[in-house]
Amino acid sequence: MLLKTKNFILKNMKKLILKTFAFFLILTGLFSSCKDPELKINYPVDIPFTEYSLANTSCRWMNLPYDEQIIIINSSEELENYIFCSEGSYPEIDFSKHTLLLVNSKTNHRICEITTTSLQQLSSSKYELNINITSNDADDTQEWSTAFIVEKLEGRSNVELNVSNRVIETKITLPIIVTDQRIIDFFKECGFRGISGNLTSCFFTTLGVNEDICLMINTMEEFRDAYEGTGDLPEIDFDNYTLIIGANWAARTGVYISNPKFIESCTLTFYAEFRRLDDGHFPTMCHLYHWGIYPKLSNKPFYVEYVQIYE
Repeated sequence: MLLKTKNFILKNMKKLILKTFAFFLILTGLFSSCKDPELKINYPVDIPFTEYSLANTSCRWMNLPYDEQIIIINSSEELENYIFCSEGSYPEIDFSKHTLLLVNSKTNHRICEITTTSLQQLSSSKYELNINITSNDADDTQEWSTAFIVEKLEGRSNVELNVSNRVIETKITLPIIVTDQRIIDFFKECGFRGISGNLTSCFFTTLGVNEDICLMINTMEEFRDAYEGTGDLPEIDFDNYTLIIGANWAARTGVYISNPKFIESCTLTFYAEFRRLDDGHFPTMCHLYHWGIYPKLSNKPFYVEYVQIYE
């Protein structure tokens, strides 16, 4: 009888131990599943964002400190502290699902471009917004601001601003003095004499009234495509030089184009001045033509700026 009792006790103890061990495994699994999810995330994580623009509205930002910081806005009431609209209303944001990040700062140079490269989550409550600013080397203090819509952030979230600045040197490219008389004679025959006159016989034959044009030519093929005359073209070393041909509608005759140059900074700009001839002023509108050979310029969009200086 005693032996049976011992066996019964041992048997029940084994069952109890097995049940206890199984229960411990279950608890271990539950404990693991309740651990901080941050341990399962590989930071940093890229967070999607959408630009929030006030362009084409009557609204503007206000009350910004411009001291390189990010203002986290989670309600319409908070947003109204920083936005003003003279008419209508600002673009709506669903603050139940989204947060607005309002970024503001200032630079010591003229801004060319502001590019937001990424918004990254560094931890469960820490984020970093990365912005690149390209500016030229002109001394000009400028305030800037930009805003982004992101998924709802918790109230204790911290967003740090990381701004990279790239300054572009302003370069002025002056015309090369052409020593090849054949090139000079060619453009004289085409009507490019530096003063007003009839439509050129070699280029711009379809040029209309009040129409301006400026061509950047970097190959002999482009030179031939622009040429509408019947004569032979002079050879130009396009490996080292760029040819510019232009026409501009002027408000008077008796003027000429001077000081042509390319200014390369944030953008590439062809600049030239209209000046009055010494022999008088004639209130008749006309086209002015110009050409020049410059150090090699890459084929890319450029702006044209004509300045009228009638002294």
